[in-house]
Amino acid sequence: MAGCVTLVFQITRRQVNLRNVIAFGCLYILAIFVFLGSCVPLIESVDNADCEDNEQNEDWEVDQCALPPNGEYPEDAWYTYLDPTCDYACMVTEYFYWALTALLQAQSDNHRCSDIADEWVLCTNEQVKSRDPDIYTLLTDSQYALPTILPDGNYTPSQTSDSQGMPAIAIIGGLPSEWQFLSEVFSKYVNVFGVNIFATKDTANSKVGHASNVLAQYLDNNADGTPDNPAVVNTMTQVNASIIMTSSEDDMESLIRGLPVAAQQRFHEMIDRGQLEVQDLYGEETDPPDAFDASLEEVLHLISSVGYARTYPDIFGEEPGSTIATYMDNARGGHFEERRD
Repeated sequence: MAGCVTLVFQITRRQVNLRNVIAFGCLYILAIFVFLGSCVPLIESVDNADCEDNEQNEDWEVDQCALPPNGEYPEDAWYTYLDPTCDYACMVTEYFYWALTALLQAQSDNHRCSDIADEWVLCTNEQVKSRDPDIYTLLTDSQYALPTILPDGNYTPSQTSDSQGMPAIAIIGGLPSEWQFLSEVFSKYVNVFGVNIFATKDTANSKVGHASNVLAQYLDNNADGTPDNPAVVNTMTQVNASIIMTSSEDDMESLIRGLPVAAQQRFHEMIDRGQLEVQDLYGEETDPPDAFDASLEEVLHLISSVGYARTYPDIFGEEPGSTIATYMDNARGGHFEERRD
């Protein structure tokens, strides 16, 4: 399709992941840096869609769609995500999120449990322990130092400075010198144990601060001022793991047009070289007054897919055959993988 824009991000529900290229129309998907190419439409429905039948998934790229035949999960499955743009690795990322946050009681409210029933049915710690004991045992194994307390956006460490000698949570006006090439679109910056948060000027400080605190609480769950799993944080910092924030989804789309071409190219090169991994987050979905706090999901996606999956590839890796992938297959009622031709 001529004149369309191909995004450099694959979206795990919106997670930036460089394994695939997914796009829709011109400037539809949430991302910030783009290059010209072909577009692949997103599909809202999977009615009668068999991911292994080329005649029925002609609009899907190779590596897209890791759904069961005809988009129908077995009746005894408890993880039933139906998103044709979500590849196998994306499915693992989402499974990690659902299982861990259910253990932390983020999904236990009756209304919330009802809202997510079409995707995940184990809403409480006890339900996960009873029905998915393998993932319960894995995520509570102390050697991996995963969170045991749900972040609430109030990080109060016993030590008040990070390894770089700066306040643990401090919103800086302007970007550090190495990131100045992004200053046309981002004007706020936070460093949390070496993990970056970039935000636009229109993103409220309260939202940036909340997301920063959630990130800090996930990484330093016992609030002693140091990461609970230094190896995971080191893995993240080695690839410049970053959260990018705008005030809204619309702002994220318009942000694309504000970045100079040279900066787009540099950003794209960093991604191609494995020097940058990014997760987007909107201020409007961060700690909203009457809705679920999406920072609990989007921040965790970055930690799990960049930090844990790469630090422990045999255990938390997002490819078929890892421990967590095997558990996910069980939760979904079978192994459903995208085309790889």
